[in-house]
Amino acid sequence: GRNTETDAEFRERYYLSVDFAGGVNIDAIVAEIYESVEAVIAVAGEENDTDVQSESGLPPHSIEIIAYGGLDEDVAGAIFRRKAAGIQTSGSSSIAVIAKSGQSINIKFSRPTTVAVYIQIKNLETNSDFPGDGQDRIKEALVEYIGGDVRGGLTIGSDVLYMALPGVILSVPGVVDFDLGISETASDYGEENIVIDTREKAVTSTDKITIAEVS
Repeated sequence: GRNTETDAEFRERYYLSVDFAGGVNIDAIVAEIYESVEAVIAVAGEENDTDVQSESGLPPHSIEIIAYGGLDEDVAGAIFRRKAAGIQTSGSSSIAVIAKSGQSINIKFSRPTTVAVYIQIKNLETNSDFPGDGQDRIKEALVEYIGGDVRGGLTIGSDVLYMALPGVILSVPGVVDFDLGISETASDYGEENIVIDTREKAVTSTDKITIAEVS
């Protein structure tokens, strides 16, 4: 019953929804990164508190943070400030953080693999309410929803659901009807969902969206 929250609203809600002040759990670490790391766009985390490797490959008694955006050193520093003592970090990147004692500690985390989403809108029908910059508004709405280079959109690991996109397009005034296709390759457009792995992030941009109105 309300518009999709902005990245800033999501961050504020996240801070209030976790035990941020004194917490050392995975939610508190994610909240620390959102609050203290400039230009971070999306963050996800996984914790394995068992004695065996998790199904996703996470070693026993370890955490993995997946961060999209922000400097490596800032992300590693935020993880170091919040992680519990004795818990190892896991990930494809390793950054040395200097503790107060002077000890150099390697903090590991991962960057998500980005999955490009191409969108094709054909036979766009509009009425008199459609603004002059309507096509640009459609593209911006889709980038806002999915995410791109400077905005979060869908969270890390979230699939691109085909049936969710028509509502985004229809949010622009004056849109009446259209044919929609999505793709990962700018070809073979279809109606299948784009499946995103837990260490992937869907992204798009205005140049990956094509719109053709009814002639």
